Amino acid sequence: MNILLMLIFISVTFDSLILFKFFGNIKIIHLIIPLAYLSLIFSNSSFKISRKYYLYLLILLLYMLFGVSRSPLFYSSFTLFISVLFNVLIFIAVLEMLNKTPNKRIINIIKVGLYIVIIIIFAETIGSIIGVYEPLKKGIEGWFLLGRPSGFFKDPGWVAMWIVPLGMFLLLLGKNYYKTNVYIIYLSLILITIINQSRIGFFFLILNYIVVKHKSVNYIKISIIGILIIVILGYLVIHFNISDRLIKDIINLKNNQRVIVSSILVRELQIANKEMFGMGFGSLPYINKFYNWINFSKTINVFPVQVYYDFGYIGLIFIIIMLIIAYNSLKLKYSKYIFLQLIFINFFHMAMYKQFFWVLLALLFFYDNKYCKKYYKKNNREVRNGKT
Repeated sequence: MNILLMLIFISVTFDSLILFKFFGNIKIIHLIIPLAYLSLIFSNSSFKISRKYYLYLLILLLYMLFGVSRSPLFYSSFTLFISVLFNVLIFIAVLEMLNKTPNKRIINIIKVGLYIVIIIIFAETIGSIIGVYEPLKKGIEGWFLLGRPSGFFKDPGWVAMWIVPLGMFLLLLGKNYYKTNVYIIYLSLILITIINQSRIGFFFLILNYIVVKHKSVNYIKISIIGILIIVILGYLVIHFNISDRLIKDIINLKNNQRVIVSSILVRELQIANKEMFGMGFGSLPYINKFYNWINFSKTINVFPVQVYYDFGYIGLIFIIIMLIIAYNSLKLKYSKYIFLQLIFINFFHMAMYKQFFWVLLALLFFYDNKYCKKYYKKNNREVRNGKT
């Protein structure tokens, strides 16, 4: 079971690797998850997930199914729904397997999940420098136009979505086992966000280190520190003219791709007079007949607009309520902090349809459940004050 869990963490780092097509893109993880369930069944393991998780996930899936029924692209939307259903199965399997895995083994699995990304991005960088490999946007963006290496995630934002929370868990869980090794890995993570110019990844890696170092979660202090980091980094970028790409989409919102796409979707929804319940889940490619110069896929990198377009303002309110419920179901302040961070990054790098996102969610809820029980037994007051 431990080997299967490690294979899951490894497989999701190869997100863009498609083995074959069968009612959608089949990846490595699609072959591993059935084996994971067989392992859980034949090991006579009883599923210990709280019933409330099943209820929340069922409600979410039913609402998505309602969205599928409204989509003008039923087949495309239904296949997307099946992929989300599979992601839910990933969440359940990983959460169950984590509950049956020793702490030290989990830390090793997290380290492997980070090692893979670090090695691949370093290799891409070296390959780009010597001219034997072309990473994302080589000749267009990146330092010296060498591109923005992103491994098999194919997007620096999705790299950040993976390494930021995993790096946080490594700091929280691994400092008592491999202190020196943990910091070397963490410094490597910061370095790869510099290499691929991931602003959100670099920002949160620095912020998370400060938060863990101070051993408390105080949102006022975090906000002040975050603003200071942004001001300092912004000054350095502008004063030394480090890279136009780091600030051009912020200071020139009129040509910001996210703003352009969002305004188009909002306008099309208003024209169709479907603001209440949206165009339907997974209906985004329908717009391509009108705006093929953008070539919309099933998702965009603006989460609130994506939800509004698919499900309307009723669906947007529903998703916000679900997120609030999920947030309140977490007990530890570190867990709540990581959850908010995941949602924030997802706002600008839509990853909720990605398998690695659901693996991270499983790890988050495992951490909250296990360590809340541990610390409540040790010191009830310490948990309430958010020092764990």
